[in-house]
Amino acid sequence: MAKQIYELGWSVIGDSFETLKTEWKVFDTAEEAKAYGTSEQDELNDGLSVEEKAWEGVCFRFQYARPIEDVDGYRVILQSS
Repeated sequence: MAKQIYELGWSVIGDSFETLKTEWKVFDTAEEAKAYGTSEQDELNDGLSVEEKAWEGVCFRFQYARPIEDVDGYRVILQSS
């Protein structure tokens, strides 16, 4: 299967705010991208659950992994270097 660029998104939740952290990364499958997003959530939360980390003030919650196929109407094609 061809590699694909995925946009991964995490909600960053604090006492009085919520924002979105995104990252683009290349994966072989959507399942691999989702697994990475979940493991990154654990790392960002210092190994604590979202609820436990929220007590410290700011926590991260993995929201999505979606393939990037075009940017502003231009198709994205991956080539190895």
